[in-house]
Amino acid sequence: MAEETLRLGFIGLDPLGRAIVQRLLAHGYEVLVADHRREVVEALETLGAIALPTPLLVAEEVDILLTLLDGDTALFELFSGPEGALDRLRPGAMVIDLTSATPMTMQQLAVDAALRGVALVDAPVSGAPASALRGELTAMVGATPEVFERTLPLLQVFAKSIYRVGDPGMGKLVKLLTQLLTGVSLVVFGEALALATRAGADLDALADVVRASTGGWPLWHESVLYLLGQTPAPEQESLARLRHDLERVLRLGADLDCPVPLSALAYQFSISSGVRNPHLAPAADIARAVARFAGVHFARSARSEV
Repeated sequence: MAEETLRLGFIGLDPLGRAIVQRLLAHGYEVLVADHRREVVEALETLGAIALPTPLLVAEEVDILLTLLDGDTALFELFSGPEGALDRLRPGAMVIDLTSATPMTMQQLAVDAALRGVALVDAPVSGAPASALRGELTAMVGATPEVFERTLPLLQVFAKSIYRVGDPGMGKLVKLLTQLLTGVSLVVFGEALALATRAGADLDALADVVRASTGGWPLWHESVLYLLGQTPAPEQESLARLRHDLERVLRLGADLDCPVPLSALAYQFSISSGVRNPHLAPAADIARAVARFAGVHFARSARSEV
């Protein structure tokens, strides 16, 4: 089937999902959507999306169903059972799931989908809505090589860095591991900045030195500039999304009988961040929670006053 004739469905219209839909529409795809929030649906309709009353009706009408949901429970509720979306999809259809969830959930859904003649692609993404609008997300794809090749042109519309990391389930695993590293790193950033503040160090100088050293990487640069007041909130995943993924890491560690003590620490700091709306706050605010625990706050950078 030619790419331009594909009929897509998209379920899961949080800010990132809406940005992906906008990107798909801008590239000429026909996209069907469903959401209980009428204002969200109407905004996408003005851009060319087609709205249907329920997700199950969307599933019946599309060649490829993309989903970006709120974890394992939401995935099972949508897809599983005799009234689930898997039974509504036509044989030969495909599901591309962008959700952050546990790998075991995706492995079970892949088996259920195969029994119904549906290909399932496990493709969680990393990045902010602004990155999606530019087509610059990162996708970690679990799929067979043949299905991956079929999926690649569509993923390339909204993702710039696309990696096949194994079969279904491995995309979810790799996404959780990247979130583990992000959460733990932000705790370390907060600890380093808190210690430097207590010692009276020049935080701007510290930021420059670390950025130029072996300990410097993009997450440090974008997070610290924000924490020191030099830049607006960075384009990174929200604190709420990181918190949910760290919780999934803890469950995965328990399922695999593998201790994850640093992940548990990062999760606790994400809870104690004190941010009123974690869905809008960047993940970097975990570092502020560490600073409060140390009894310090990061003063506005002298450079930001210039």
